[in-house]
Amino acid sequence: MLFNKKLIMKKILFILLFINNFSFSQNTINEVIYKKKLKINLSKIKTDNDSDKMAIIENLRKGMDKREYQLLFNNNISLFKPVIVLKKGTEASNSFRLADFMGGVSGKYYIDVSKDSVVNQKNFRTDLFRITSKLSDKNWKIDFETSKKIGKYTCHKAIGTKTQLSPSGKLVKTPVTAWFCTALPFSFGPAEYAGLPGLILELEIRKTVIYADKITLNKKLTKKEQGIKPLKKGILLSSEDYIKMQKSGGVYKRPKR
Repeated sequence: MLFNKKLIMKKILFILLFINNFSFSQNTINEVIYKKKLKINLSKIKTDNDSDKMAIIENLRKGMDKREYQLLFNNNISLFKPVIVLKKGTEASNSFRLADFMGGVSGKYYIDVSKDSVVNQKNFRTDLFRITSKLSDKNWKIDFETSKKIGKYTCHKAIGTKTQLSPSGKLVKTPVTAWFCTALPFSFGPAEYAGLPGLILELEIRKTVIYADKITLNKKLTKKEQGIKPLKKGILLSSEDYIKMQKSGGVYKRPKR
């Protein structure tokens, strides 16, 4: 049975907020390390004798093997960011940068569940932006009857959407499949994907799979670690205005003073 009622989601978020607010001390933080992989049928490509496709896939895999992302969360807030960056000129740097964009993940993501808020900080051309959207915009459809094991955890399926601009300049809604674990009752996940009644352990966007590789709960903060702070640098734009800017040529026109 599928659930897509805003009232149910509001109740779920309220419960999660209650649990999160009383679960952890101020001296601890929760961490998930995510990685990426491709979901491609290699046997079909090999039978086509398409060496160019195989080379591209191998390069992407090399890049993904060197790419990790860190999700930090506590109470109502989370921060998702890349943790490995190759220097220019190093081996596989081109494939590394290409792999970074797979799955529509770019930059840092700050989420505040209590405010239904997502902020994506990323570079576009010569400017740094903070793109705002609502957590509830994903319109998750939860299927509690469909489940699978990810490691030792039983996860349930949810389907949402990602609105983005296609190469042809049209707005398209790409389906996103998430696998979340209610035994880990935290409403967070990779990038902008959150708001489910459990931690997202796996996310599939087209041919890219983002999966949890390591989970550490109640990790003690060191003196150097500052916890989670809002993203304050960058030009503030709504997701709608950011798309409008892209459609108009991708040049940001600063307002006249």
